[in-house]
Amino acid sequence: MEYNQRQNSLVSFIYQNLVSKLKLQIDIPEIEGLKDLLEDFHRFNSQEIENFRPIIFEEFYENENLRDEYIALIDALVLYTDLRTEPVTPELIEKMYDKLELLRKREDFDISSTLSSVESSIIHALNAVDTLDLLKIWLGTIKKLNSQFDFDDISIKNWFEVKLIEALVSELQKDEKDKICDIMEYIHEMIEDGFQLMDIKTIAIDSALYSIADIKEKQNSLPAQYKNTICEILGVIQDIGVADGMKSRFEKYLEEYPPKKRKRHEGQAHEDEFLVSQSAYEFKDRIYEREVQTKNDTYKVRVVRARDKFSNCEVAIKLYRCNNIDVINKFLKEVDIMKFVSKLDGPFLKFYGSYLVENFDEELECNVHELGMVMEFCPVSLISKIQKMRINKQEFSEQEFEEVAHLLIDGFVMLSESTMKIYHQDVKPQNIFFDLDGNLKIGDFNISTMDHLRDCTQTTGMNAVQGTVAYMAPEIIAVLSEGRGRYRKSKADVYSFGVTLLQMYTKENQTYNESRQRVQREKRINDIKYPWLKNLIKACLNENYKVRPSFKDLFAYLPGMATLV
Repeated sequence: MEYNQRQNSLVSFIYQNLVSKLKLQIDIPEIEGLKDLLEDFHRFNSQEIENFRPIIFEEFYENENLRDEYIALIDALVLYTDLRTEPVTPELIEKMYDKLELLRKREDFDISSTLSSVESSIIHALNAVDTLDLLKIWLGTIKKLNSQFDFDDISIKNWFEVKLIEALVSELQKDEKDKICDIMEYIHEMIEDGFQLMDIKTIAIDSALYSIADIKEKQNSLPAQYKNTICEILGVIQDIGVADGMKSRFEKYLEEYPPKKRKRHEGQAHEDEFLVSQSAYEFKDRIYEREVQTKNDTYKVRVVRARDKFSNCEVAIKLYRCNNIDVINKFLKEVDIMKFVSKLDGPFLKFYGSYLVENFDEELECNVHELGMVMEFCPVSLISKIQKMRINKQEFSEQEFEEVAHLLIDGFVMLSESTMKIYHQDVKPQNIFFDLDGNLKIGDFNISTMDHLRDCTQTTGMNAVQGTVAYMAPEIIAVLSEGRGRYRKSKADVYSFGVTLLQMYTKENQTYNESRQRVQREKRINDIKYPWLKNLIKACLNENYKVRPSFKDLFAYLPGMATLV
């Protein structure tokens, strides 16, 4: 979309409500480049604008009101610049949610005009979409936008409907009998969502009935399983309803092929109960995606929201994709841990199963292996709660701290004292979730270890040490920098737990885990107003892992229990 078409009240907001206001309040500080940014922002790209964020946090640390004004300015500039310069994709729109939420809370900003700009960008992007799978992802993004911002624009719906019909017709023309049931069910679901697709539903059922006639004609040369295919097709048609004009064609098959419900694959051939079928899930929208490059390999990890076609429940699916099966096999360890953890009666993400498939990737021009791990869908993480509290200038209550601390300690004790002795090794707010009922869940066992023989580890550079530096214990950081050293995995998890609780209290992006930030960290710990929490965090952050308490020891620091300090 042309630059001038994207001009809207966002530009007016930037100049009139922020830039001019800031200029009136103070002299623009002598921060290199900031004057240029305020005067002529459209020549900066979004990353260049983002680079001012940490500078502003540091420059205006003591002036919270002014700092918030400038941060709002950065969010507005990045939002507008992305819409102006980046290809508009579902991923880009979802990255804007937090910035839109922050801007909506400002009384001096009209969010409706910005949403109009987003609407125009989405319509322009939809024009280039030509596959049903990508349209499904877009639909999830649009629904999420609607739920968060009351974004229910009729023009997008009408345009989406046109593109959806085009994509469905294209899929039906492929005459892929194994997909016809999925397509009919999806059309029915969209009709229930308010889309005008009755004509395409009729075309789909007509196509399905022609498929049955084709199978019957060739049945002498086809495997017996195709009789089951006919019964399933008829079962779907019966469920979604058939128009009067096609009833006679439908009913003539019923005596020979009684309709049957499509059943979920229960996992008979995976040596356990955790095998699932990829086709049992309909992918909705992406939650997270990144490409990881190691010394020898590159792989992609993605988390998507999906619908279980048979229970109609939402699930999350974690996907690993790589053209090297040996790399994929490394992640089967995470599957093993999830299978074990799912049988524990504790605060852990529910695991429903996994699948491993191999498909040809047209972009890479080679076969790609995909490992899918199906888990319960949790819409909220602890880090998103922390960010929301910061934006709303709210605080967690003492009871909330006690509940979170107790549940996490209980969960990590359960893991470390289980028969397999599981150590998480990446404890942080991003890996702590809350389900639809608000129940806390520990997740993401990607780099976790099962070590029923030993807890103490000596590394000489042969064993990979992984984790997130901002939450990492000092003895682990020493191993990374020196290439060798000793540490206890359980005690390292305790340290990361302490950093997590401190961030939950400060609600800052900073975790104060660098050695040069120790004084600042001590100040923030001493400012904690709940004595038990202050003592708990101090104990967790003891830099000597040999005297740092275990998770089981931490129970004594919780209110109502005998204290150790």
